[in-house]
Amino acid sequence: MSGPKVDYAKLREQEMASLAEARGRRLKVADKIQKMINQIDSCLGGDVDLMLQDLQIGPSCKKIQELQAQYKKELQALYNTVKHGTELLDVDAILHGGEVLLRRFGENTQEELQIINKLVATSQQYQRLQEEREILAQTKRKKIARISNDKGVDIAVSDADIQEQISVFDDEIKEFMTSPMTSKHKNSILLINQDLHELEVSDLDNDRKSKRIQRLWLAVLFG
Repeated sequence: MSGPKVDYAKLREQEMASLAEARGRRLKVADKIQKMINQIDSCLGGDVDLMLQDLQIGPSCKKIQELQAQYKKELQALYNTVKHGTELLDVDAILHGGEVLLRRFGENTQEELQIINKLVATSQQYQRLQEEREILAQTKRKKIARISNDKGVDIAVSDADIQEQISVFDDEIKEFMTSPMTSKHKNSILLINQDLHELEVSDLDNDRKSKRIQRLWLAVLFG
């Protein structure tokens, strides 16, 4: 007598379901590790360039940047292992390893971050740098938006005006792209940058170009 008939189709279906479940677990763990990397990446906040310029804050900031690079590299290796691994991976052990790295990073940077937070609140040089940056930012915004000090005066838009608007806009986009943001926001900025350069070579007159540049700028600011 022959044995029971093997349902190979059902076995294959079960195997595929098991692989899909394992892949889902890997992706969830990879997402958690990516969030750890982002957390390390953003621990200094958004004023890193100013911190590095400050003679008191700079040394502590550099120490943290070195630790950031070290721990991000280790976490990235875990991320790559999980993201491109197989169902045989022990994802729980890898996730635990990532949590240990994140905890060590926090312990190793705690003292320097306390120093930075204290100096940020008291350093006159840092406050002056912040003020200078804000003045520069306001100047750039005025150039892009073509805000005239002579209210109500109709000023013709020259080729040089358009080039200045676009040049300053380009610089601002580069700064935006180096700051922490979601993938969706980053894609929006890239599309706006593409629109900006298509507008630059378009046949529109300068006045209409300038107004469209202003609208694109508002899209960057308020997304």
